[in-house]
Amino acid sequence: MAFIVEQFVGDRGIQLGAEDIIRPFSIGTNWSKIRLGVRWAANGYAKIPDGVLPGIGVCTGNNAMYSGVCTDALLLPYWNVGTVTTYVGTPPNNYYTATILVQTLIQQRTGSTTVDGSGGAQVTNASISANPTLLRGSFFFDLTKGTVGAASVTVGTGYTNGFQAVVDMSRGTFLANMENESGLTGATFVGGTTATLPTRFTKDWNSMFVHWIRAVPTLCVYDMAVVRFA
Repeated sequence: MAFIVEQFVGDRGIQLGAEDIIRPFSIGTNWSKIRLGVRWAANGYAKIPDGVLPGIGVCTGNNAMYSGVCTDALLLPYWNVGTVTTYVGTPPNNYYTATILVQTLIQQRTGSTTVDGSGGAQVTNASISANPTLLRGSFFFDLTKGTVGAASVTVGTGYTNGFQAVVDMSRGTFLANMENESGLTGATFVGGTTATLPTRFTKDWNSMFVHWIRAVPTLCVYDMAVVRFA
């Protein structure tokens, strides 16, 4: 049975500007399948350039994608390098969106080097609300370790598309989604697919992080949580 093992809640949210927020697991490395989740919205009107990589991931210790030297961080990007993102909608329903089909590739950072993995889950029209006081969207990352020492992992995705970005996801719905292993409400679910780690296969990830690469606009994080399924 799934259960909430970690969650972070801010009354007004935490704003990230070109930085990561990292939260250690109380379960450490004692898991084989988890779901990471974040409820978020962008705060600003600046155009987001192509190649921006917001996302969520797991890391070993307290260093992630922005660390000078990192033991191991595995990122599931929301948008990929080369993805065209646009600012669209009519106030108050503005949002940033990627309007093309992309292959979500995992990225792994070890030491001071970030390398693309292969495989992952398909997403299309992935969107982030630009109204942080009214509309909050979500992103979910299912990760199954598989065999420790082997390169393969299993990755699933839950994301907000353009139609869902103009509907607020409540905290109650977000937490219910965290425990619904087979599907999601108010978000598009893509089941587990095989992905391949590019560099390090120890799989001793014991923390979660949220990654945002832009100083403007900032990213508001309202909830972040992890559920252990197995």
